[in-house]
Amino acid sequence: KLGARVIFVQPQYSPKAAQTLATQLDAVVVPLNPLPEKYFEEMRSLTDSIQYHLGSPGSDGKRSSEISREPPQ
Repeated sequence: KLGARVIFVQPQYSPKAAQTLATQLDAVVVPLNPLPEKYFEEMRSLTDSIQYHLGSPGSDGKRSSEISREPPQ
């Protein structure tokens, strides 16, 4: 009903409930680690993933709705 497309989870917790919910919503589960070992190096990856999955334009100007549901590498 609300159009949820993605569920963000922290790797410190079990993703089982999020995966069950994602199946029901036809959404994807995306792990985001807010406490990485290499904090500053990994924050770029975290922000890229959030932008991609929430539909913000990426560096190529495309929105996530214009590309596949697979996250950027």
